[in-house]
Amino acid sequence: MIRSIMKTAKEKINNLLKSFSIKQLYFAAVLPLLILGYILIAFSVWNVYLHQMKNTLALETQNAIMNKADNFNGYFDSLYYATDSIIYSDITQQLLQKNVTPPSPDDQSLLTDILYNYMYHSSSSYVINSWTINNPIVTLSIQNAAGDLYATSAIYNTEKKRTNELFGLLKDNITALHGQGYLFWDIQSRSLYFFRAIYNNQISQTDQFLGLLSIRLSSRVFADSIGYHSSSSSTSYCFVTTEGEIVSNFSLLSDSDCQELFNNNRLTLHAYNYHANSQELKYGNFVLMGIINDSKLYAGSYRLLRHLLILISISVILITGSIILAYRVISGRFNQFIRKISSTDSLGNAALIHMNVKGEFEELENVYNSMLVRVSQLTSSLHAQELATKDAELASLYAQINPHFLYNTLDCINGLISLQKSSEAQASIVSLSKFLRFAIKADNIVSLQKELEYVRNYLFIEKIRYQNRLLVLIDVPEELNSYTIPKLTLQPLIENAIIHGFNDSFKEMLIAVTAASDDSSVILHIKDNGCGISEEIIDKINHLDPSIDMDDKNTGCNGIGLMNIQKRLRLTYGNNYGISIQKNFKDGTHILICIPKKQSGDMSN
Repeated sequence: MIRSIMKTAKEKINNLLKSFSIKQLYFAAVLPLLILGYILIAFSVWNVYLHQMKNTLALETQNAIMNKADNFNGYFDSLYYATDSIIYSDITQQLLQKNVTPPSPDDQSLLTDILYNYMYHSSSSYVINSWTINNPIVTLSIQNAAGDLYATSAIYNTEKKRTNELFGLLKDNITALHGQGYLFWDIQSRSLYFFRAIYNNQISQTDQFLGLLSIRLSSRVFADSIGYHSSSSSTSYCFVTTEGEIVSNFSLLSDSDCQELFNNNRLTLHAYNYHANSQELKYGNFVLMGIINDSKLYAGSYRLLRHLLILISISVILITGSIILAYRVISGRFNQFIRKISSTDSLGNAALIHMNVKGEFEELENVYNSMLVRVSQLTSSLHAQELATKDAELASLYAQINPHFLYNTLDCINGLISLQKSSEAQASIVSLSKFLRFAIKADNIVSLQKELEYVRNYLFIEKIRYQNRLLVLIDVPEELNSYTIPKLTLQPLIENAIIHGFNDSFKEMLIAVTAASDDSSVILHIKDNGCGISEEIIDKINHLDPSIDMDDKNTGCNGIGLMNIQKRLRLTYGNNYGISIQKNFKDGTHILICIPKKQSGDMSN
């Protein structure tokens, strides 16, 4: 079933292509397929290349954001491990374990010195933040288990007071982490704090709560974790709390726009499309929000895609132009070939084609010229054969006419002798001898004057036979006597009128021979008042084509002579000439003989 459908479709396509001209094949078959191919290429570039590029850029951007988040987390991991040297030092543990409320000034002073020393003289064995230029620690504070601010590097009382308030506010959250770091953004002071709960370092007493450690940090921590980035970059950053509070904004967007982007994950602003890639941070309730400007991020990809599409369009235009040029060249050569063939009206060297090109058209030219040479040779051979055949047919027709007339004449003389009219018979024999001498020795083409003399010799014999029953009028203008006519043209027609038109009738026989002419032809008229000719014979003779073999026997006995005359005239002059038979208005026959105007001097033509 499928094979049959495919076969039918193939046949329909082939039939459709066969009905196309070269131009239609180029513009309806080749060009659409070419354009479709380029459309598929462009579609593939769009779907494969562009999506791949977008995925690659999105992945790279996400990795960059994750690296920034790892930098931030890594800093506080370092800070976490670095603070172990404070909270688990022997002095710190001893002072906090005294559980004296309030602590003595000496103990406070000693612990404060430790904090200052830690801030400004960090151990060379461990650096808190190796990727920052300056120490980001602003103040360090320790509170004992009783809630007293045991030691602090803070100078201002307002800061000390705020630190003590935060210890009380966040104590439960900090102790819930059991010594893990807790990061907090203080909206009131716009400061970042790092907290740790301090526990006894003795294995048997690890659950003993000793106090809290607080480190106030510079906001430079946010900038250091992000590192340098250009404001014109496609990705910018913003630190946000999980509640949507903007902590530090490093983007060109306002805080309100950042909050909207954080809440909706997408934002369109000033013809730019943004989307957020948020990474939760390890410490506290912070989120690093990567703000990605899609318009800038994919601008290069779109620009490259436009360049590719422009190149594809240019290539389509170039190939289309090449196809049109090739069509015009090929079509021009075909038109040159066709014009040459159309303008050729004869065979010979003038009909040969010389296009002066190489390739297939040169081969076509050679084949065509070779064919013309062969056709010319065959035409010459056929023409020679046709002339030979025509001469043979003419000779055969003359052989038919002469015995036929001789038979009729001898029959007439025999009648005279039977009637004991010896003088008339003798005169008839003299006229017959002149008649035969003309028929045998004269050229096949004679002047109209000689043909009329030949007719008069024949009529002399017939008038002896028919006496007053035969009346003949010959009225031919003298200026037509010099024009030529095949011999034995008029006499057989008159003989046919006498024998077949009056054979069974005793009425008077009237025959008129007249002539006229136009610019190119001589027209002879033979009219009689006989019994006429049947429509069937008239139709066959009027439409006779001598190139078609027709059997004269099918014409009827009184049509043989007429058929012979028609054949001779048309073999000699062509089918535009010959005899045309009509019926008279009342009775009898009207025969028109049309021959070309040729003078006696043109007999050789």
